[in-house]
Amino acid sequence: MSSATIAGRVPNQSIYDTSVYISAIRSRAYYESILPHVTRSLPTTYFCAVVAQELKAGCHTPAAHDRVEAFLRPFRRTGRLIAPTFADWEEAGDLLARILKERSDLKDKLPHLINDILIALCAVRLGAMVYTANEEDFTLVQRYKRFRFEVR
Repeated sequence: MSSATIAGRVPNQSIYDTSVYISAIRSRAYYESILPHVTRSLPTTYFCAVVAQELKAGCHTPAAHDRVEAFLRPFRRTGRLIAPTFADWEEAGDLLARILKERSDLKDKLPHLINDILIALCAVRLGAMVYTANEEDFTLVQRYKRFRFEVR
């Protein structure tokens, strides 16, 4: 194994959360501020199926669909796609149950956390950093599952 790999993983891999893509679509200033970071990390970035689902669910026009397809195209071409496994779904259920047990006040928020938990679990499997604009939810998830994330 080369020194560039750790337990079979390429270091510095990343996954961008849906919130980053949406912020980039909605704000030219945000897009321009994050573009250098995205460009640098692109060779080691994976596109999560959960993010694709969330983005496509928000496509209400052909132009929006085309933008999402443009995001996905390079990842399809290179095969850098990741999806939750059966074990990830099981662990997500366990984590949601723990959150609800400890934080019954978050009952209404749990459906919104499912996707964030699945993104985090995919990142754990890759050894990847999650980049997000959704600090609140990922901070909550990190209390129950150790993973790396950074707010962008």
